[in-house]
Amino acid sequence: MPQLHSIVTTVGRNKHIAKIAENAAIVFTEIALGDGAAYPSGGETELNNEIHRGLITGSGVEPGEPDAVWFDLYVPADVDTFHAQEIGLFDEDGILYAVSRYETPVPKFGPDSANLSDNTFRIIVVFSDTENILVTLSPVTGLTAETLTAHLPWATDEEAAEPTTDDRIIEVYQVHDLLNDQDLSKSAPIVLLHETRIGNASPYSLADDFSDKRKFNTVVTDQIGVTLVDFQIGLPAGVYRVEATAQGFDAGHHRARLYDVTNDAVLLLGTSCDSYPGVVTTSMMVGHIVLAAPTIIELQHKSEPSGTRLSGDDNNILPDAHMDAYILITREKSL
Repeated sequence: MPQLHSIVTTVGRNKHIAKIAENAAIVFTEIALGDGAAYPSGGETELNNEIHRGLITGSGVEPGEPDAVWFDLYVPADVDTFHAQEIGLFDEDGILYAVSRYETPVPKFGPDSANLSDNTFRIIVVFSDTENILVTLSPVTGLTAETLTAHLPWATDEEAAEPTTDDRIIEVYQVHDLLNDQDLSKSAPIVLLHETRIGNASPYSLADDFSDKRKFNTVVTDQIGVTLVDFQIGLPAGVYRVEATAQGFDAGHHRARLYDVTNDAVLLLGTSCDSYPGVVTTSMMVGHIVLAAPTIIELQHKSEPSGTRLSGDDNNILPDAHMDAYILITREKSL
């Protein structure tokens, strides 16, 4: 509906002048609607034909007009049908401060109509001084269970679970149930790879550059559909969250990194660690990567040229097995 600036009435202007002289605020409380078609002159003390009145439900300053203040009246759907063409702003004493007119009548359809609707009516008033303006707002904003269900019914559990349902209101417990029942293997699939060896197998030596790749040999879970060839991981395009760790034993200063083999680029860096004879430390990383196309990646590891530089603990732990590195990849979005 077109929002026209209103006319301040004579009684409204006199009331405002008196309040300024008293160094007091003028308090606005109500908005009334009418179906009178006459253009306002400023001499009004009431609407031509009032048909609805309510407490102000919203107020604010017009963008780019610091002296123009808007006042809203929300009319819920359970109010009978009417067509408003005049609107007035009233203060706490019932004085009609300002009045405006819509060029064409604005409908509000109620339960007596097939086109049930609520509506918000606005009046805009320009003030010479907004410092002594106060507004008493109604606690009713329209967003209540009653006004919502006047438009749309509550969804059954079956309707709430149907993705195409767009004409029902879903309750909080139904949202909780939907999230609880969600198959994360479809919405956030993962791949988990381990580097393992039997309990009495020796670890391998790490290089003093990033040429070594961690030797993932166990696919624990693959919900994404990756390839694992020569310890390199093939991922489809997408946005991924990556968590990975790699151990170093007597490896001095060592560090892991995630490397994009396809595009010759470093994707993530792990923490820097120091390990000495008899000491295992772990380089860890967590981060996001974006792969615009199918990509081959690998987890690389380097250590300084000192010590035995082993990929994990050298102790015999039979019958258990060693797990010296892992990588957990979660797909957050397909591209």
